[in-house]
Amino acid sequence: MEAQSKASNVNEGSLKAQGLVSALYDRVFGDLEIVNSVNHTALLRGYVLPKLDGATLKRFLVARKFDVEEGFKMLMNYVQWRLSNPENAVRQEDIKASLDAKKIYVGKHTDKAGRIYFVCVARKHKRVNMQETRQLIIYSLDKVASAYLTGEKGMDKLTFLMDWQNVSWENLDAQTLLAGLQTLQNYFPERLALMVMWKPPIMFWLMYKMVIPFVDEKTRGKIVMAYKTEDLEKYFCMDNLPVSIGGSGSEEKLFIPIQTLTSKDIDY
Repeated sequence: MEAQSKASNVNEGSLKAQGLVSALYDRVFGDLEIVNSVNHTALLRGYVLPKLDGATLKRFLVARKFDVEEGFKMLMNYVQWRLSNPENAVRQEDIKASLDAKKIYVGKHTDKAGRIYFVCVARKHKRVNMQETRQLIIYSLDKVASAYLTGEKGMDKLTFLMDWQNVSWENLDAQTLLAGLQTLQNYFPERLALMVMWKPPIMFWLMYKMVIPFVDEKTRGKIVMAYKTEDLEKYFCMDNLPVSIGGSGSEEKLFIPIQTLTSKDIDY
C-alpha cells in the first residue's frame, strides 16, 4: 500500500508539472504579449525567436518554483537576450584569442552522476575584452547543449570543474567568473548541477567575495570547494581525470578542447 501511495504521489506531481508547462505554453504562444515584448528591430534584422520546446519551458518553470507568471517573465528576458545572441551564432574567429588559450575543455567521460562536465583551467586565462569573454561562455554552452542536451535529454544538467591550481593575480578575473555564473542562472536555468572549485588559493577568496553577492542563492548552493583527492572522488571517477587534476590519466586522452568537440566525442 505504501508503494502504491508513493507511486500515486509521483504520478500526481508529474501531472501537475505537465499542466503547469501547458499553462506556460499557452501564456507564451497564445498571448499577444510575446509579440509586444520582443525587440522588433532585431526581428527585422533577420533574427528569429529561439526554440521553445517543452524541456526549455519546464526548465524556466522549475527555476521559478513552477510559478507560471514568474516563469513567463524569466522566459521573456531569455527571448530578448536570444534575439541578440542567437543559438550557435558565435563564430570561432570571433573568440580566437580565447580558444587559442585552450582554457575550456569537456570531459570525454561523464561525472559519477552521469553528467557531462566542463573543465575550466584558470591559469590559462588572460583578460580579454568582456564581449569576447561573454561570447566564449555562450559558444561553449550552446555547443554542448545543441550536441547533447536535446530530446529526451533536454532537462539534463551540467557539472563544471574549475581548476584554480597555480594561478596568479593576472588569472583572477571577477568579471569573467560573474559573467559565467549569471549567464547560467539567467539564460540557462536548471543547467548547472554542480560547480567544483579545485584547489582555490587564498587570493581566490578576495575575488570570490566580490562576485558572490551578485549570484542568486540557488546558484551559490551549487558551488563546492575541493582541496583533496577525496573531495574530487565524491563527484568524479579519478581514472577519468588527468594527473594534473589528481587523477591517473592524460589530458590529451581525457579532455576535449571545446572548439573541437563533436556530437560523438563524449561517452554519454
